[in-house]
Amino acid sequence: MALMHNRDVLFQGTKAAHQKLDRLVTQRKLLSEVGGYVQFLRVMQHVGWRFAGSIQKVESAVPELRREVQLAELISEDIRDLCGAHGWELRKQDCEESQERRVVDSSWMWGEVYVMEGSALGARKILEVLKTTPGIGEATRYFKRLADDTRGRWPIFMDALNGAQIDCCQAVEAANESFEYVHGTIETALLSQPVAVQDFNNV
Repeated sequence: MALMHNRDVLFQGTKAAHQKLDRLVTQRKLLSEVGGYVQFLRVMQHVGWRFAGSIQKVESAVPELRREVQLAELISEDIRDLCGAHGWELRKQDCEESQERRVVDSSWMWGEVYVMEGSALGARKILEVLKTTPGIGEATRYFKRLADDTRGRWPIFMDALNGAQIDCCQAVEAANESFEYVHGTIETALLSQPVAVQDFNNV
């Protein structure tokens, strides 16, 4: 029987966690109203800082994956568009505690980045949904960048993942834990105080 590639092991091993996260986003209608969308952007900003260390290490190993534009800055611009100049934004220092985690090995690192890179694959679908959401306007910089980048980045990442010397069991564990972390962060954000979205029609 042929050996499975790293990417195939990760895909099969994380399918359930991925589907669980997709159901949460759909059921809670995070993309159907401005308030939910802002919460979703907050989560993506938080998660990006959470896994920044792993992302930087993979980008160092695979220079073709380095981004010229900081995604967190695009998210900040989108949030400012939706909430106004004084709208709530997740500050980088708010994520310091989540960044101070144990040092992860190579296998764990690749598992975390697999989730982050894979999440970008849904950007085009998200943009289609946002087209029908009232009040979004031009606040889609983050997902537009993901959609533009994905076509070229994903094959490069997959090739690098398959060539990496990793413990697939650890990578799968890391990816599943990352999916659960994103899931939990969304649930926490939804329990927080509602977003004060600026009504541009009354400005």
